[in-house]
Amino acid sequence: EKFYPYMPVKNVTADYPPTLLIHGTADTDVPHEQSVLMQREFKKHGVSHRLVSIKGGEHGLGGGDPRAIDDAYKAALAFVQKHTG
Repeated sequence: EKFYPYMPVKNVTADYPPTLLIHGTADTDVPHEQSVLMQREFKKHGVSHRLVSIKGGEHGLGGGDPRAIDDAYKAALAFVQKHTG
C-alpha cells in the first residue's frame, strides 16, 4: 500500500485526463498487461481512453510491424486532436 501513490493503476478517478496508451505486446520492461489493467480502470471510471497494442512490439515499439506503428502514430494524432479541440 505504501507504493500506491506511485502506481498509476491505483490512482485512476473520473477526473483522470483522457489517456492514450500505445504498448508493444512483447515489451519486457513494462508488461503489456499493465496497459490492459489501466484500460480496465479507465472503463470503470468512465475515463476517455484508447489502448493501441502493437503485436510483437518491444519497449519503444521496436520489433513491431512498421505499418502498425505508423497507424499508432496516426491514432495518437487523432486522439490529441479530439481532446484538444
